[in-house]
Amino acid sequence: MRYLPLLLALSATPAAAEDGRVDVVLTGVEARGGKVLVALFDEKTFMRAMPPFTVELDPPADGTLRASFSNVPAGDYVVNAIHDENGDMKLGMGAGGMPSEGYSLSRAEALRAMPTFATTKVAVPAAGARFEQKMVYPAKR
Repeated sequence: MRYLPLLLALSATPAAAEDGRVDVVLTGVEARGGKVLVALFDEKTFMRAMPPFTVELDPPADGTLRASFSNVPAGDYVVNAIHDENGDMKLGMGAGGMPSEGYSLSRAEALRAMPTFATTKVAVPAAGARFEQKMVYPAKR
């Protein structure tokens, strides 16, 4: 009983933010059907293998999609999203090697050549991070 006041005080204290939580907000998501795949790639898996953190979501009606990842170790990651309209679980490519489906890539605005891990990585501290990125879609023909 003597610990009851301490327990009550602790239970009323708001919890700290979850360590290692990464929130991704994608804007400009178009309602084209299919799924939006959001992923965090580390250097080992970038453009080679299944990323360590991935989620598959329905495209939102309002154009903004939110994805969250828990227990993400501190380090460098590439935040990537593709709007997989045809369900093949990869970014569709059209003539000339240009994407035929919507996509988003961290630090894409700075790209002047093919993306590499070094040019698109973002730092995730131990306390987690929040990233906002815009989806890019090829012109409809």
